Amino acid sequence: MTPKTNLHTHTSFTDGADTAETMVRAALERGFFSLGFSDHMPDGWWRIPPETVAEYRAEALRLKEKYFGQIEIAVGAERDFSVPLPHDGWDYLIDSVHVFRVGGESFPVDHSREDLLRTLTERFGGDGLRMAADYYGMVCRCIEEGDGEIVGHLNLIEKFNDDGRFFDAEDPRYLSLAMEAVRLAAERDRIVEINTGAMSRGYRAEPYPSRAMLTELRRRGGDAGEFGATTGRARDVGWFDCVATRYGVMVQGATEVVLTNLDVLGYLDEIPVCVAYEVDGQQITDFPDTPRLLRCKPVYDKLPGWKCDIRGIRNYAELPENCRKYVEFIEAQVGAPIHMVSNGPRREDILYR
Repeated sequence: MTPKTNLHTHTSFTDGADTAETMVRAALERGFFSLGFSDHMPDGWWRIPPETVAEYRAEALRLKEKYFGQIEIAVGAERDFSVPLPHDGWDYLIDSVHVFRVGGESFPVDHSREDLLRTLTERFGGDGLRMAADYYGMVCRCIEEGDGEIVGHLNLIEKFNDDGRFFDAEDPRYLSLAMEAVRLAAERDRIVEINTGAMSRGYRAEPYPSRAMLTELRRRGGDAGEFGATTGRARDVGWFDCVATRYGVMVQGATEVVLTNLDVLGYLDEIPVCVAYEVDGQQITDFPDTPRLLRCKPVYDKLPGWKCDIRGIRNYAELPENCRKYVEFIEAQVGAPIHMVSNGPRREDILYR
């Protein structure tokens, strides 16, 4: 199962939009089992006023007690790695880099495009690679010297760079800088967060770290939980397409089917399954030719989820009823028996029917 949790959040004590309790209630409504608060500490760019730190911590502790038994709440903080912050009293710390340190002055990495362009022009002579080298130098120091549990958004410098206006993120010289940070993180066994904040706000099309960085982290022995055991590829999951699969079974003459990635669906209340396509105002269940396929929209049936973790189960009959119904629904749709299903990323996470 992909658990619903988030340890990198900011409340209205700093740059967040909502109060801490509003966030707890929203997390409960969405089925989260845990939530961590990690507001920015003083002396960073996005910072809480020093006199408010005690109030922030007291509020988080109050909510931790109030909602005990309903959701696990962790009281943490995010700090710029160069800013001292005692670890005592915090459940966890996130070490991050939000500023360039140039000539004894601080300049924001992620405040706005305009600020980043000004920093690039005035402090780095318009040289994007030089700016990236300065940034990743600080990230490497953060990894080596920080004692927080988590390293935040490794490639935050890419926040405003989806169009390549500041530097070429595919340039081997840039990638060597980014991969050095990945190497250090893997070597020192640091926890590297996967952060989708910029995606949700429309700044980026992929999370921090980038797919290339995550792939390299995995290659160097980082977390294997969401990468294929044989291929090493990220385990991407979309809604199951019965129309395309039925066509694939037919053209290949398949007599049996293997269904994978069941475990990552376990947090969902409902699971959409594509059972038809809509094209030119009609619904079709046969796979169309390419020109029509390009105009198709999926038509979904929604099946009830099973809302639990199924990793570790070794017998198909022990899967939750709704999980087995999901498998059997797909089997009926594709017209071939599903002989094996996977409930985890490892080779041994295979159940036979």
